[in-house]
Amino acid sequence: MRLLWRIFCLLASLASTLYLAGWLTNRYTPSSIDSGVRTARGEALAANLALLAVFALQHSGMARRFVKVRFGRPSYLLATALVLTLLFVKWEPMPERLWFAAGAVGAVLRGVQAAGLLLILWSVTVTGARAFFGFAPESGFQARGPYRWVRHPMMAGTLALLWAQPEMTEGRLLFNTFLTVYVWASRRWEERDLAALHGGAYTAYRDATPALFRFPTQ
Repeated sequence: MRLLWRIFCLLASLASTLYLAGWLTNRYTPSSIDSGVRTARGEALAANLALLAVFALQHSGMARRFVKVRFGRPSYLLATALVLTLLFVKWEPMPERLWFAAGAVGAVLRGVQAAGLLLILWSVTVTGARAFFGFAPESGFQARGPYRWVRHPMMAGTLALLWAQPEMTEGRLLFNTFLTVYVWASRRWEERDLAALHGGAYTAYRDATPALFRFPTQ
């Protein structure tokens, strides 16, 4: 029964993640970030900020170690899928275009997005896909793969996917800005949990390794 529960949560998580990819790019999904009935800009802004706040509260609250120990990784994945579904259904479009990059510039941006996706997949592989999806316990701290160069490669990949966007609308700018602020804030909470769990080993790693991006001088 427990295995079936984990499989159900995994499928829900994968389905919501795939839908999110189409929803953000206005492709392949019935609804998207820029589609739907438009309302006044102020009303849409307030409604969308509320939805993003719900996502941030759920994501951060359930990501805390004491919560994961009590409820488990599968419950966290399922809750995230449900909150994303609420976002897809209730989001109010703000489709005014702010910029659009075509030709070579657009191709470069798509390449950056592809690199961000590969970085996320590499990070999941290194940390262990079974543990990531709740089928195995989390392993001890090890600076392997992309973690040798940055502390949060999955977050770095997510930022690349968000901002290397050839077409930017008001709704996407709101979504991206909120998620960027959330990523920057949540990494501090995550690092506090990791330092408490792994002690001096993680503290030394944190002090020596850049958070999201390694520049040539680092």
